[in-house]
Amino acid sequence: MTDKQWFHLNDRPSPFIENNELALFQKYPKLYKKVEDHKNKIHDYSFLEIEDQKYACRYRQKDDFFYLYNRDSFHNTLPQYYERIHTFYQRGVELIAIAGAGLGYLASHLEMDIRGNLNKGVILIENRPELIWAQLHLFDCRKLLESNQVYWAIGEPVLHELDYLFEHEVFYLLPDNHILFAPERALNFQEKQVFHSLQQWHLSYRSSQVSIFQQKNAAFFKQMHVPPNLEN
Repeated sequence: MTDKQWFHLNDRPSPFIENNELALFQKYPKLYKKVEDHKNKIHDYSFLEIEDQKYACRYRQKDDFFYLYNRDSFHNTLPQYYERIHTFYQRGVELIAIAGAGLGYLASHLEMDIRGNLNKGVILIENRPELIWAQLHLFDCRKLLESNQVYWAIGEPVLHELDYLFEHEVFYLLPDNHILFAPERALNFQEKQVFHSLQQWHLSYRSSQVSIFQQKNAAFFKQMHVPPNLEN
């Protein structure tokens, strides 16, 4: 691996950044603010270029690098992840939550596959908002940003973002086996703790929310049977 294949992002050299920024701001103004606030952290990352494709690949911690993916197998790994995740849709999974460097590429391919099939969706989970900023530089994200089948849980703590997303989108009504959490990169210790707990978190969250939903539903229909007071 030659040093020439490693590069860093500059502020405005990308042919994609302007349109991507606008698309993000128009549809997700709160997410845009969160990503913009973290964009300076992008200087802690190096990127890898393989066959004219660019990937986020390593993170600088003091004088050491933490590899988000194995750089020697990175180019072959992404298509394997795509094929593996795509099979879950074919098995009846409706919502797949993916995490890690490279998720933008994975999500872009998945979005094309599920476009128009409103029973299918994908959540992008990223606890490092600066990598979303990198994604805006590296390829055209507009279809991904404009999709009504792609959801974003970006920031730290991720569980707070997921909690809001699941409640807002009423995902707790999905059957247990119709949602899959699929972290795809080499995770650090804190990320492992979070991502490995997501499946259990979802089961617990869904159990509590379905009970509340059923109570509200029963109260609503009970009230609907009460004759209106037309004199008031």
